Amino acid sequence: MGVGGNQIPQNTETYLTFVLSVRATHLWVAPYSEYQQFLFVTINDLREKGWNYRQIADWLNQNDYKTPRGKMFHGSHAYSIVKKKNLRDARLNKKYPPKLSNFALRFVDRTLINQ
Repeated sequence: MGVGGNQIPQNTETYLTFVLSVRATHLWVAPYSEYQQFLFVTINDLREKGWNYRQIADWLNQNDYKTPRGKMFHGSHAYSIVKKKNLRDARLNKKYPPKLSNFALRFVDRTLINQ
């Protein structure tokens, strides 16, 4: 039985077509070095102990740590490392639902193809 009660010829194949859109943010990820990870964990640990970013920067400088670009630390550097890592993690962990669109029925008359 065809669409709307119409009979579909026996040599006709029917296809449901649609577009599936999938978005993924984790396919290419800029590498996060061990040193960057170390700085992030260290800064977070010191923040949990109640230190402010200025105190953390002073401690990192006193212990001869440099920013990932080789500079001396300032409070804004310590804050930026935490902020950027949190933004990066949020972007990489964000889930996007798949989207279906452009539904259609397609009929192919096989008598023309199989001859």
